Amino acid sequence: MATLRENLDSLLDLQKIDSERDRIQRLIASLDTGSAAQAAANAARASLDTQRAASTNNHASLKDSELELAALEKKLKSYEDRMRSGSITNARDIANTEREINQLIRQRARLDEKILGLMDEGEQLKTSVLEADAKAQEADRRHQTQVESSRAQRAKLEQQLAELTRKRADTATLIADPALLKRYETIRSRPASAGVAISRVEDAHCGGCHTQIGTQEAHRAHEAASLLTCENCGRILA
Repeated sequence: MATLRENLDSLLDLQKIDSERDRIQRLIASLDTGSAAQAAANAARASLDTQRAASTNNHASLKDSELELAALEKKLKSYEDRMRSGSITNARDIANTEREINQLIRQRARLDEKILGLMDEGEQLKTSVLEADAKAQEADRRHQTQVESSRAQRAKLEQQLAELTRKRADTATLIADPALLKRYETIRSRPASAGVAISRVEDAHCGGCHTQIGTQEAHRAHEAASLLTCENCGRILA
């Protein structure tokens, strides 16, 4: 039958495995799954959609303005043709027609200016759409790269965890005292223990909470003369 010293040494080995398992589980939990990259990609796509919508609206406004200009030109031509044909002879009608022609000319000038502005804006929006599209594609690539990297890291860590879990099961079988193993598991499960249930005595101090231990108790812990626990943190002393 295993001695207390042998059981404590096996518990220390088990504690090393459990601490490593805890570390790996924390790493898995902290893996960047790509949520930040996904948010960046979504923002880039939203910006692209905004630029495309603005470009579409610009194109529609330009077409409407060109149609309006064509209608105005047609109307202006009809007035000018009437003036040139001499069909208007009444002085009042001539004056009214001239006013209408002048008004249409002013409207045409405003429309010409508007169309030029829309055309300039359209060119700028085309550039903006191309730039936004490039940024969106790059953001998508970064997200995909992060997702793939996270998956690879998770797979590697989970493999390590599985190996440690098998090793833990083998190590646990070396502990001949079921009550001692149960006590270890109980202490480890306490939040205050931070997953550490057994600590070596170092320079007459508990290796877990660093509380000073009496010289006699420290000697008994080293000799494994009896099972001792830290009066401060409750961890098993070895």
